[in-house]
Amino acid sequence: MTAYKFNVAFCFDNNYQQHFGAALTSLLLNFAGNGEDLCIHVVGDGLEDACLEKIALFSKRFRAEIRFYAIEDFDQQLLAELPLNSFFTRATYASILLPHILPPDLESVLYLDSDTIIVSDISALFEVDLSHKSLAGVSDASCAEMKTHWSIPDYINSGVMLINPVRWREQDYSKKCIDFSHQNKEKLKFLDQCAINVVLQNDIVLLPERWNVMVKPGVSTYSGLDGAILHFITRSKPWQSWYEHPLGENYWKYLNVSPWAGAEPTAAQTVAQAARLARLLTRQGKLNEAIAVYERFKYT
Repeated sequence: MTAYKFNVAFCFDNNYQQHFGAALTSLLLNFAGNGEDLCIHVVGDGLEDACLEKIALFSKRFRAEIRFYAIEDFDQQLLAELPLNSFFTRATYASILLPHILPPDLESVLYLDSDTIIVSDISALFEVDLSHKSLAGVSDASCAEMKTHWSIPDYINSGVMLINPVRWREQDYSKKCIDFSHQNKEKLKFLDQCAINVVLQNDIVLLPERWNVMVKPGVSTYSGLDGAILHFITRSKPWQSWYEHPLGENYWKYLNVSPWAGAEPTAAQTVAQAARLARLLTRQGKLNEAIAVYERFKYT
């Protein structure tokens, strides 16, 4: 098996395939290293053939290798033990299982959520020393609250993680995180993220904010000039027609040069979503469109 200098993993199901397409396109277009040194590991949960065919197009356009893994082929006992709900699916927990799903010879792997957009080269991230740690990540937007909630020294966001899979397996962290999730169901606020932070609390390297710039509507943009990875946290996402953060434009920039080009924003379905869309259109000077949205929902 060929050894790759840079290993990047994504975990998602069909609901997030389009967003993965934007994320992967942004990663490949901004990667400054030799593409032949890059391997993309795609861990999917029930991905349809049409999705796999689109992903395969990346291999024709870029030199990076793409490998596929089906989460349903993994340890069925561990999968059965995952605490799930309508928002946290098996794909959500796949990052916890990565060191067991991926080839055993990987020295490091960068896990990325599919709601990230990479805006500059990520090669330097792999220079972080993980020889004596299992994980590296950026402090989460809710760090202060979660540190108090769990009585831990820090709290990272699990959407961007550089993982030492060998040490992870040695410490049996996958099983420990799943067990912790079951034992603390009532206290979990961010499920897999809480489990990772508590179980690995003394085995984490903190990264600069540029490696996971957390973006959410109503919050000013990142003040630094060297942000490398944008991460659209919260349930508000840039593919929604009412999304109000200007950095959301980066999502469409890369989606529109991906195999998913031509996709339309998610339409507003509730009065609250319509109100946000109308405000956004008004700020953009599109008054007639804003009025049309208002008229559609005013009697709802």
